[in-house]
Amino acid sequence: MKNENTVRASSSKLQSFNLGRDDEGIQMEDYISELPQEIQVKILSLLPPGRDAIVTSVLSKRWRYLWTRVCNLNFDGYRYMMNRKIKGTYKSDSEAPKFIKWVNSIIDHHNGQIDSFSVYFDLDHRSTSSIDKWVKFAMGKIGSLRSFALEFPELGGFRRSSPCYYLHRRVFDSQENVSFNSLKVLRFNCVDLNDEVFHFLLHNCSALERFEVRGSSEMVNLSVTGPSLALKHLELQNCENVERIEICDTQNLVSFYCCCDNPDTILVIRDVPMLAEVYFHCSRYRDVVGSVFTTLSDCLWQLQILQLNISHQDYVENRVYNTLTNLKQLNLVLNGCDNYNLLKLIPFIKAFPRMRKLELKLLSWTGLRSQEWHKSMKPKECPHQNLKEVEVLGYTGRTSDVELITYFIENANLLEKIAIKSFQFMEYRTCQPPLTKKEEAMRRNHAMKHLKGKVPSTVEFICP
Repeated sequence: MKNENTVRASSSKLQSFNLGRDDEGIQMEDYISELPQEIQVKILSLLPPGRDAIVTSVLSKRWRYLWTRVCNLNFDGYRYMMNRKIKGTYKSDSEAPKFIKWVNSIIDHHNGQIDSFSVYFDLDHRSTSSIDKWVKFAMGKIGSLRSFALEFPELGGFRRSSPCYYLHRRVFDSQENVSFNSLKVLRFNCVDLNDEVFHFLLHNCSALERFEVRGSSEMVNLSVTGPSLALKHLELQNCENVERIEICDTQNLVSFYCCCDNPDTILVIRDVPMLAEVYFHCSRYRDVVGSVFTTLSDCLWQLQILQLNISHQDYVENRVYNTLTNLKQLNLVLNGCDNYNLLKLIPFIKAFPRMRKLELKLLSWTGLRSQEWHKSMKPKECPHQNLKEVEVLGYTGRTSDVELITYFIENANLLEKIAIKSFQFMEYRTCQPPLTKKEEAMRRNHAMKHLKGKVPSTVEFICP
């Protein structure tokens, strides 16, 4: 009854808006209802699936069933979970059935084609029958489906307290005679799929350009090979049991993201002529950079963007890296509490003489350890002749933050822009509450007070 009243209240407002009058009492035109039906469906697809789209059915007879044809079904429960977590009322066992009922109520009434389908909520193997139903529903729209995503992490990270949903090969058996040619994006997070399913999707989705798998424990030996693959972006993150990844003769692959916690994983990359961007995070490797440079020895020269998570890596004195003359952008994830960050950066500055943009992401969570700081260790000046833009995310106002940014103000001779963003940087969605507006304002004010005055007038200073 409560939901019915809510829907009636919302629909009353819509009717009032549609049939309203201006300040002079003149009846207003309803231009939206005169639009072609295809455009109206596109408009509804911009609304969240559920009540917001459903209540438009009361506007007129023409609108009654339009919501059942929305082309983007994206069920994102993250904000709902976060709000409940902050209030202390979130309980996965009681929230999951309500979320599943909501999703089922929408797809049971949907009768049109869809462009994208995604689900994000705290679900596990106990919801297998419902999730299988969603997969079959989406694959039944495969003629138009371009993007498909299933993300079922625990609130705060990957699944640890219960097994993941397992995506079986049999779920696709009923779709054997259907073409998968429309799919361009596949994303799985805390979904277990084995080698067979990975390769089935890779080779049967002929238009697939983006393939992301995170938090899967069933994959072991992965082979991404063949010149016919359309794949442009591959991401493998926290797939802890992977023993071997082979990427060979892939003519279209532009970027590769690898976050691997298994130090014994064998990674082979060769004959990837378009590869220009790579990201590596290997938390159990103390020498992350050395491992990356060895793995990418055949294609280092062609890289234009290099992203590394070195938040777990210790500082090594007098470190020297391979010189990469084509590299244009370096993105580094750092431990925001580590006083050695600037010293770690110096070897990169020397190795990438043509780098134009540097992006630093400062993590600030208690799981990161830091080396003991020796105050006598100071960085040597290392002028950079091509660096034009520096962006820092996760600025907190620590002394090390100020020293880090000041260094580039003084040593980047052609610097044109510095952007400092004070919001809390996290690599993935977590249960940690976001900063309050007051906390963000304090960090922003600190940057304005301690850094803006050091920036030359020729350099743009941005601190939103």
